[in-house]
Amino acid sequence: MQAQVETMPRSHAAQLRVSVVERDREPGVWTVEAIDIDDDGDIYQAIFVGRDAEKRAHEYARFKYAVTA
Repeated sequence: MQAQVETMPRSHAAQLRVSVVERDREPGVWTVEAIDIDDDGDIYQAIFVGRDAEKRAHEYARFKYAVTA
């Protein structure tokens, strides 16, 4: 399952493109990536591995960035 959503995080005024994806070359490793599309293109990542990694990645994206997907 993949989600890609543009949203505004609670703690930052910049617009971010947020995605939750399973890594192509690392099955079972999920990444939440937020790219600042307004400013310098900063990239923020959180990596989830192990039991319920996909579920935890989606929960983190909802909590941190208010992503609904």
